[in-house]
Formats: sequence, structure tokens, C-alpha cells
Amino acid sequence: MGVVRRSPQEKKAVSCVRDRRNDYGENDKGSRKSIRRIERIRRVIGAVG
Repeated sequence: MGVVRRSPQEKKAVSCVRDRRNDYGENDKGSRKSIRRIERIRRVIGAVG
């Protein structure tokens, strides 16, 4: 039984999985809110352009 040495990138990946975060480092609520915000911004830009 030895100590597993991980690179900083591996540590970050394990931490995100453990925290149940997405690829952008957001929790589930953050991604839900950001999707709505992005869609709202796209609609505004589409109406103007």
C-alpha cells in the first residue's frame, strides 16, 4: 500500500468529480443559471443584429 502521487491536473479532475462539478468548475445550479443567461443574451443579440 503506497501513496498515490498525482499531478495537479489529476488532483483537479478528482476534486471536480468529488464535488459533482461540471467541466467549467460550476456546480449544477451554476450551469443551469448560466445556460439561461447565455440563451437570453443570444436572443438579445439576434434581435439587434
